[in-house]
Amino acid sequence: MIEILPNWHPIFVHFSIVGVYLVGVLQLCLALRLHVKYQPTFVTVQKWSIGFATLSIIATLTTGLLAYYSVNHDTPSHLAMTNHRNLALLTGSLFLLCVILYVLKKETTTRLAGIGFIVAMVLVTVTAYKGGELVYRYGIGVLSMPEVTGDGHNHDHADGQEHGTDSHDISTVDISAPEKVVRDTVQSSEKNFSAEDSISKKHSEHDNSDGHHKEQTLIMFSGQDTQVAQTITKFHDALQNGQAQIARSLLADNVLIFEGGGVERSAKQYASHHMVSDMAFLQTMEVKLLEQHIQVYGDTATAMSRSQFTGRYKDKDINVQSMETLILHKKQDEWKIVNIHWSNK
Repeated sequence: MIEILPNWHPIFVHFSIVGVYLVGVLQLCLALRLHVKYQPTFVTVQKWSIGFATLSIIATLTTGLLAYYSVNHDTPSHLAMTNHRNLALLTGSLFLLCVILYVLKKETTTRLAGIGFIVAMVLVTVTAYKGGELVYRYGIGVLSMPEVTGDGHNHDHADGQEHGTDSHDISTVDISAPEKVVRDTVQSSEKNFSAEDSISKKHSEHDNSDGHHKEQTLIMFSGQDTQVAQTITKFHDALQNGQAQIARSLLADNVLIFEGGGVERSAKQYASHHMVSDMAFLQTMEVKLLEQHIQVYGDTATAMSRSQFTGRYKDKDINVQSMETLILHKKQDEWKIVNIHWSNK
């Protein structure tokens, strides 16, 4: 693959749009009998355009599906990607069906094909808009974004005058691409915490009763000596080391994962989509566990933690604090993660 392209879909999609539009516009000209003397020419051009559009659509749908299952994305962009994919499949299927009707060369099927070509032209407009939204709103497939620096710029007019400083200044425009929601994990060097290794820190709290200060100890780690802690550490390490099968085995089949305003409703869904991008992201990060509390209630356990992520991902410096809440359930002496909530600040 050419280095500047994450996949070939952006190349083929433009040929498909042009092909569908050309077929649709020619169909309108034929239906409205515009420029009667050119009608035979319209028929010939449309015939070649149908062949061109058909090949382009097949290539576009193929590369589009490959992109859908390979590009890095987060939960909100996944919903937009799915919407775009469904529209593209609908548009492509309609056009290919119309091609079959057109090839049959019967009066009824030809008319139906003509109507379908016009409808496909409308649908491809909506589909193209949704595709553009993936790039410009969600940053899908964008390898890097330029940084705006300097004091702005002025445009020269034909009469030699310039915009004043109050007209527009682009130096304050924020064009940072949306970044993937950061997730919690644990450094392997920290995975063997025990209860007696818990980190404490002290701070002063004013006591109004006697005018003096008293010290209060904050417990930053608890429950580190449990089997639940071992399961969580194993899950985090598997993600950070790119061990997809191990990470998948620690999730319940019906796990619910809440992140970035979206939900993934099974381990299969997570493993086939976001797990890949999560592992790619985590392998570039240095992760420091700041706080973790694990509580076990019989066959159910909860774990809440904070971690600091630092590193560089997709040409961007990352330095964020992430929060994680896990719920685990024990079945046949084995702990499985049944619920995950990730957020960052």
